Amino acid sequence: MIKKIGIFPHPPIVIPEIGKDESNKVAKTYESMERLAKEFIDEGITKILVISPHGPAYSRMLAINVNERLIGDLKNFNYYKRFEFKNISKLSVEFSEKGFYPIKAPLDHGVLVPLYFFEKLGKKIELISISTGFMEKKELEKMGKIIGCVLNGDSVYKNEDFGLIVSADLSHRLKEDSYYGFSEEGPVFDEMVFEAVQNGKVEELINIPSEIVEGAGQCGYIPLLLAAFAVSGLKVSSEVFSYEKPFGVGYLVGKGDIEYE
Repeated sequence: MIKKIGIFPHPPIVIPEIGKDESNKVAKTYESMERLAKEFIDEGITKILVISPHGPAYSRMLAINVNERLIGDLKNFNYYKRFEFKNISKLSVEFSEKGFYPIKAPLDHGVLVPLYFFEKLGKKIELISISTGFMEKKELEKMGKIIGCVLNGDSVYKNEDFGLIVSADLSHRLKEDSYYGFSEEGPVFDEMVFEAVQNGKVEELINIPSEIVEGAGQCGYIPLLLAAFAVSGLKVSSEVFSYEKPFGVGYLVGKGDIEYE
């Protein structure tokens, strides 16, 4: 069953080996990601489903990585460590049978930046890697509920604890001098996500108006939606660990603990 959701941003610069001195500007984000990964491990959650917006993307479908070993690196960011994880193959196959598009691809930085903090802890984890596509909210609702059903009831793993990692940068348009410039919707979007996560309001997250989402120039809303739909109807106790925007992009670290009756 889904026990915990972790919202992790994915700026490679947060990794000291990549960001060097610039990593100091996201020190709170680093500390929060480190703390959140440790919570997963301390609670015995070593089976992880990660949703990334930076893997192979397709129209009207989500992709599921079916490689037996899930491998990737961050050499595009001059960090040459090789990451390798065991795929939970039975579940990856089950997802593909339920409409997820099977792919074999290297893990992208949306997966690897959050998992860097798990690797630091030296605990082996098993992984399911999903990448988002271009879908309407109704389609996302359907696929999010499939994620919830597979992990909470339909599979042979239903009695084991799973964590969902939502790889999500928020608005990229928070400063005039940032790469993407500024939009009025940017701060509004980030505030709405912050408030929804801080107060455990799943429906408020789902119902953020589309014009605000589009104007914000974000890359994390679809992963957030999928996780929200996966646990919709369940009681979620959530918390924001930190929020920073030193480069004009919103980095929120937060969690949701799922409570079952």
